[in-house]
Amino acid sequence: MTSGTRQNRIITKLLIITFLLFLWEISCRVFDTQVYFPSFFVILKTLLKLVLLKEFWISVLFSLMRVFIGFILAMLFGFILGIVCSYVKLIEDIVSFIMVIVKSTPVVSFIILFLMWIKTDYLPAFTCILMSMPIMYENVMMGIRSIDKKLVEVSIVYKINKLSYIKKVIIPSLKPFVFSAIVSSFGIGWKSCIAAEVIARPHFGIGTKLYDSKVYLETPSLFAYTFVVIILSYMFEKIIKSFAKSLKGEGVK
Repeated sequence: MTSGTRQNRIITKLLIITFLLFLWEISCRVFDTQVYFPSFFVILKTLLKLVLLKEFWISVLFSLMRVFIGFILAMLFGFILGIVCSYVKLIEDIVSFIMVIVKSTPVVSFIILFLMWIKTDYLPAFTCILMSMPIMYENVMMGIRSIDKKLVEVSIVYKINKLSYIKKVIIPSLKPFVFSAIVSSFGIGWKSCIAAEVIARPHFGIGTKLYDSKVYLETPSLFAYTFVVIILSYMFEKIIKSFAKSLKGEGVK
């Protein structure tokens, strides 16, 4: 991408943001109530007050800790299950059936159900695992099945050892699918983790603050925490995408 093109994209984004803020302020004046539709500048002022509070950063850190623990475990379990199920048909049939159920069931149903069995502080991370793992599992399965059969035949004919086969055949085939799963699943894991916090209300967490803001009709605070969720999600998705791109050696789309 040339510097001119990049500059044009930045200008376009700034114009869009300016236009949306203009619409926001117009809507605020139409509703004429800070309870239901606060001014953007009131929300910004509230956010600036929040970032000065120790409790705000504790909540953010706890939410990030839960989502990253859940995300890492989801990637690990999904990868292992994908490898195992690619070579053991019986296990694939069982796991695939479970994955269909997980993908078909609303995340809220799982959160409410598991509230009876799991402590509220652990539930958000567990929800993140449940929602992110199927993506890695399916991508690994697709990666294994995409391996060129001619490469497999050549490795058999020339009696290539297992380690070389894994290094030269399996890993190159899996890399794009694994990196794609990492990029795609983080956003889902993050949103499901925050949703679980809203319902489960652990001691600290952004989701807990969202719920409290709603209960006490602190609408500017509700919007401020929502912006924090959006900003953190966008920021970490960019970081993960850049990290995956550097490992892959090419763009991750």
